Amino acid sequence: MSERKIQIVDTTLRDGEQTAGVVFANREKVRIAKLLDELGVHQIEAGIPVMGGDEADAIKEICQSGLKASIMGWNRPVIKDLELRWHVGLTRLPFPYRLPTFISSTNCRPPENGCWRKWFLQWNSLRSTGYISR
Repeated sequence: MSERKIQIVDTTLRDGEQTAGVVFANREKVRIAKLLDELGVHQIEAGIPVMGGDEADAIKEICQSGLKASIMGWNRPVIKDLELRWHVGLTRLPFPYRLPTFISSTNCRPPENGCWRKWFLQWNSLRSTGYISR
């Protein structure tokens, strides 16, 4: 029987702040990331770089902390988001070939009938895939 490896992915710094009344100061985010790393967490979702300001600063500091864990940020498949991702130091892709993105979709008519959102999202996703693969 082969031994299975379990990899732990923690979302406290991203999902935790989506809980009502929960807001972490930058120093708390960095400290939490360090504690998670000490516990042996394999991957830490540090936040959403495109939010900018304190969020981007905290992610950058976490990335520069020399942790063993893979640090991940959440983004849309939009080139601006990907550029901000690299800017804060999120240069490694989490676990082979995964780039965490969020693609919102709606049921809508083709672009010529006035609904361009779904078409635009699909087009942007293809552009972003080309961007990250270069």
